[in-house]
Amino acid sequence: MHRNVYENSALISVFMPTHNRRGLLERAVSSVLSQTYKKFELLIVDDGSEDGTWEYLKSITDPRVRVFRHENPKGACAARNFAISQALGVFVTGLDDDDYFDQDRLLSLYRGWDKNFSFVFSRPFKLHHFFLAPVFYLSRSVKLSQLLNYNLVGGFCLVEPEKIKAVGGFDVNMPALQDYDLWVRLVEKYGPAKVVFGNTYIVDASHGGERITNSRNRVVAYDLFMKKHIDAMSSSNVNSIILRKSEWSCEPIPLMVFLRSFFDGNFRWALRVVFSSLRLFGRD
Repeated sequence: MHRNVYENSALISVFMPTHNRRGLLERAVSSVLSQTYKKFELLIVDDGSEDGTWEYLKSITDPRVRVFRHENPKGACAARNFAISQALGVFVTGLDDDDYFDQDRLLSLYRGWDKNFSFVFSRPFKLHHFFLAPVFYLSRSVKLSQLLNYNLVGGFCLVEPEKIKAVGGFDVNMPALQDYDLWVRLVEKYGPAKVVFGNTYIVDASHGGERITNSRNRVVAYDLFMKKHIDAMSSSNVNSIILRKSEWSCEPIPLMVFLRSFFDGNFRWALRVVFSSLRLFGRD
């Protein structure tokens, strides 16, 4: 029934970088074009692909799709920043070329928009997560102190492009956690973010291709993240980031860091580190 209700509402710009993933890209594009929220534009930046991606993009005839090309790869963050600079929408949100949208993704985010928050994002509701983070779920918002413990936002949000530009956009010097770093800067400047519950952004980790979020990049990125945000971080935040870094580096962590992280509310992550360590120990 709501299929055409929002056709004349605010324009949403969806930005998408792509590099040598033509098959997956077609799925991502199709998921955007199938949205129940109709007033959008899709900005795709081909970041130096060599697999026929550019030829495919030029063949798209839907007038809502705008395509750009970097002849030489500049990285996903540079491509995202360029797309945002070209966006005409009142709001922007993103999609990676190996992931895809549920058909109600844009509708859900638009319905959840509230000018009193820095941005709106979605997360699936899981009962065990509710018991681990009841304040987050009951308040339906995330503050800086909470966000500095863990990337509660996840992938992409709905936000005005001017806000992203004002905080400097995606950091091209971060090898991973670029989205997390941006969300922290937005919440630090504009206040808490709002969550709407729903699994409308589908991450595909099954395709076997390369992803930027590998272990080595994560470890380096956590160090850079702490260096950038240390002035805003409490001891609890620092312990949380050390705990998350340890999961990717497989390095032992001091007992006090583990205990503090555990009792600061990071039960799930603390237990994951324990179980990861036990699995590694069992291989020897």
